Amino acid sequence: MNLIRSHILEFTLNPSINKENLSFFFTNVRQVLEKENLNSKYSKIYFFCNWLLHPELTRKNTTESILREMQEVIVEHLNEKTEIEIELSKKLNLPKLKQELILFLKHINIEIGFIKLNQYWEMFESILLHLLLEKPVLFDRIPKLKTDENTNYNFKGFRLIHYENTICYEILSNELEKLNSRIVIALVRL
Repeated sequence: MNLIRSHILEFTLNPSINKENLSFFFTNVRQVLEKENLNSKYSKIYFFCNWLLHPELTRKNTTESILREMQEVIVEHLNEKTEIEIELSKKLNLPKLKQELILFLKHINIEIGFIKLNQYWEMFESILLHLLLEKPVLFDRIPKLKTDENTNYNFKGFRLIHYENTICYEILSNELEKLNSRIVIALVRL
């Protein structure tokens, strides 16, 4: 465990951030979460660790909560462009990820280092989001969803995509796929 902690410390004290060291950081964080049974205490970190480390995320205990929250936003705000962008991004909640990482590092007695700096965190977020592109987050069983009488699809999950030079959510649905149609919503950095 000391080696894992030293890898985490090395990351937090390194002013340089890239895809490789960010992935390695999350791999080591996940190992500490699991070995110390902290998954539920730091659920946002655990979600992002799993999402980053799997090509597709479908485990009910990992995806159910965020997908249900996103489903509620879609039902309530589907025809409100700005509102749905903000509300979906609140559910993804990158600020909470930062907050949890700081608390986690304090909990395991590792210096927070550069993570607390806004400029560093912006780069951290940007790289993380790019690493998560095209990695779907899906319900293990698709729940029935009808937003209104005019909507003929069920929400089965989402993925981040690069669309028109912006990172966006793509709403995933079997019905939309059959129609060769898509719903793309910009990800707002909060």
